[in-house]
Amino acid sequence: MNIFKGIQQCPLLPSIFISQKRRICSVQFRSYSHVDSLVSALITAITSCSSVSCCRTIQARVIKSVNYKEGFIGDQLVSRYMKLGCEEDAEKLFDEVRDKDLVSWNSLISGFSRSGKLNKCLDAFSRMRFEMGMQPNDVTIISIISACTDTRALDGGKYIHGIVLKLGMLFEVKVANALINLYGKCGCLGSACRFLRQCHCKIWCLGIRLL
Repeated sequence: MNIFKGIQQCPLLPSIFISQKRRICSVQFRSYSHVDSLVSALITAITSCSSVSCCRTIQARVIKSVNYKEGFIGDQLVSRYMKLGCEEDAEKLFDEVRDKDLVSWNSLISGFSRSGKLNKCLDAFSRMRFEMGMQPNDVTIISIISACTDTRALDGGKYIHGIVLKLGMLFEVKVANALINLYGKCGCLGSACRFLRQCHCKIWCLGIRLL
């Protein structure tokens, strides 16, 4: 069966993806010996999509053949749907992905953050922590702080600040910068300055210990 049937209809797909046709269609797809190069081509195709219909074409015609529900390809599609402003497709696909890892959750949370959907950010964050038992990394935290900053949600920012303290992430440079920016943008210049001095003092002390 020609798994590329109809996919050429999408003019936005990069040539690297279409060039796989002759090589793949001559063998059984699931026994294809160069899956890594195909996956690389699929990722290139997804990140090059500039329309929701293009993403849907890839998902419907090709991605299911490499079992997008179990890994990185699904995460890439979720992220792309989010960037194209199609949250409904992103959330539906996210719910279909099995064995979600931190990359999966970060794709969803960062997408909500870029859209300024703080409540959805926090809801996904809670699900990740309490339903799945996963701890955030700096990408998760920065995405949520950015959403708080964009919406001037100081209380939400303080809530995340508290979690950062508990997780021992306070003096990670990018996290600290995001918090300083939050307090500054929310008009809490005194808090921003105090936190900045505290960070500088801590970094200086760590430097002394390393000498």
